Amino acid sequence: MARNTPLDTEIARLRSTHEYYDVYVNQWFDYITFYEGGKDLLNKKYIFKHTRENDADYTARIKRSHNLNYCSVIVDFYTNFIFAESIEREGGTDETFYREFVKNVNKKGDTITDFMRTICTDLQVFGMLYILVDTPELNVSDAGSVLSKQQAEDHGLSPYWILMHPDEILDWITDDFGSFIYLKRCQDIYIASPTGGKRRVEKYTEWTGQTIKISYVDVTNPRSPEILVEWGQEKPNLIGLIPVCLARFKKSKKYRGMGNSFLKDIVYNNREVLNLTSLIDEYLYRQCVIAGTLIDCPRNLEKYPYGVPIKELVDKEFLTYTWLAEEERFTLRRAHSVRKTGNKHEVWRLTYAYCDEYNQVQTGYLDATPSHPILLQTGEYIALRDLKPQDKLVPFNSEDPKIVREANVNHEVVFVEFLGYEDVYNMVVDDTHNFVANGIVVKNCFNILAKEKESLLPMVGADEGSIGTSNLWEFPQGGKPPVYISPPSGPAEFLQQERANIVDEIYRQATQDLRGDLANGSKSSGFSQAQSFSKTVPFIAERADTLEELENKLMGLTFKYLNKKWSGKVSYKDDYSITNITDAMTHLLMLFKDLALPSETFAKAELIKLAQMLDNKLPQEEKQKVTQEINDLNFSDWSSSIRSSSTSPAAQQKPKSTGTIAEIAQEAKVGVGATNKLK
Repeated sequence: MARNTPLDTEIARLRSTHEYYDVYVNQWFDYITFYEGGKDLLNKKYIFKHTRENDADYTARIKRSHNLNYCSVIVDFYTNFIFAESIEREGGTDETFYREFVKNVNKKGDTITDFMRTICTDLQVFGMLYILVDTPELNVSDAGSVLSKQQAEDHGLSPYWILMHPDEILDWITDDFGSFIYLKRCQDIYIASPTGGKRRVEKYTEWTGQTIKISYVDVTNPRSPEILVEWGQEKPNLIGLIPVCLARFKKSKKYRGMGNSFLKDIVYNNREVLNLTSLIDEYLYRQCVIAGTLIDCPRNLEKYPYGVPIKELVDKEFLTYTWLAEEERFTLRRAHSVRKTGNKHEVWRLTYAYCDEYNQVQTGYLDATPSHPILLQTGEYIALRDLKPQDKLVPFNSEDPKIVREANVNHEVVFVEFLGYEDVYNMVVDDTHNFVANGIVVKNCFNILAKEKESLLPMVGADEGSIGTSNLWEFPQGGKPPVYISPPSGPAEFLQQERANIVDEIYRQATQDLRGDLANGSKSSGFSQAQSFSKTVPFIAERADTLEELENKLMGLTFKYLNKKWSGKVSYKDDYSITNITDAMTHLLMLFKDLALPSETFAKAELIKLAQMLDNKLPQEEKQKVTQEINDLNFSDWSSSIRSSSTSPAAQQKPKSTGTIAEIAQEAKVGVGATNKLK
């Protein structure tokens, strides 16, 4: 049995993690994955397999799935709202250095606003972040304990900020006040190999108040990690403390020192939306073509020269042309269960081109649900919406339905596009499960197998289609024996309603009554916004306070490197309830027209406050001038003009009720009482 070497023990120590890290690390991965969305969500980790769904159906469903991303919409809304307002920043006694520093705070070209904006977003996503304040190495013998301002200027070594996500910080120790006395960071980096190619290396940085230790582990071969001893460094911590600020979105009560994500519950509701959307798509996948789609079958050629509209075949049994893949030819099979499968479903148009017998280019089209499977000459069925230009289709070009001919091979996709919403139809074709619609081969809907409850699945007729969640329906014992039926639209409507309910819950969890604002990207105004915004405003203000406190702490550490004390000021907006001129006017008119407040001091204070909130980018001299002009106003003339004005926006927009059940009930009682009194 092989014994661990000291280097093996050191690698194990470097890779060791804090117990709370192990609790949170998988959650962090889920948060960022759902925020970023895309194909990383379309896998077996997030889309669940259901009872009786076979592997092929499950894999196909995952492949067709798409995500409705509410996480990024909500997070970005708050970030955009906060940073739509200007932030007051002053450098204090070192204004010149400060103005240069804020232009590039991370040595990557990000301004301080860009950097804090990223923090605002990432803090909501991960729930906690670490920001390191560091300086480049100063290779001079008289560096001293900290950088002087002159040294920083002479060597271009001003401090800079590094944003570290929580999954990078493997372990830590804090004192009784929450300050770090030990911190370990791991970074995955790639370096050029002397023999060509690249090497993957884990870089570990360990801080204490006295030292900074850097270690490198080569993991190019994951099974044989190797410490790069010659690269290791250990140097004194010249600043005497660990220059890292911890920011938390919401402090965890269960895990001391940890922060909980804004998306903590929203993510898993979004996952449910993903699964419900997948099931809806699976159901709609079985629904097909519009009423006028022409079906190629034996028929009266004078009446139906190009095919019989599927709507005219409802509830009929007949022979239809179908494609035998194994023999690569058309034949006749029984068609049945033709019926309407949905009302006003989303419909796309497939336009294709082909050459006729005179070698002239012609076009054809098929209107169907976007997920309807279309057969390609490769033998693969592809959803209509996923077809690409020049994909080769399998057409049926026989003019005489009694003659079965080989399909031409020159039918190609031109483009696919959204068409609108129409009623859709489908049918069942025995054995082959495909038919010819508008001249090309498409798949029919899967049947639903009706099975008596508590009975065994039948073994006979397995070729009728695979058994899965979208094609099995159980009926009570004592009913009719198993038969194949076409799916009703009710289940899809139920799934859509359930999805809508979960989306409502997502917005409730996000403290938002602003679904319209999120949908159209704008902010409504007036009294109605004040009502719907009542819960959101404190939430935004709290986020702004967190960012303001963090930015001041970071500037304090930055100036500590320069052996100076931060004397500047950072101030985010305190009140987000007023967002535009209309809101400001509504606010004023409510106070001094509707309520007729007589206080001159209060009126002027409100005017000054609103002026500063709506245009706090004005230079200080102009702000002072505006304040002076407001103080010089003749209050009697101003209040008289307000009271004599037309109906205020507040009166125009004021709703009957503020919305709570208790208030509505109370208003109803008052109304009834007044009516009785009049009688």
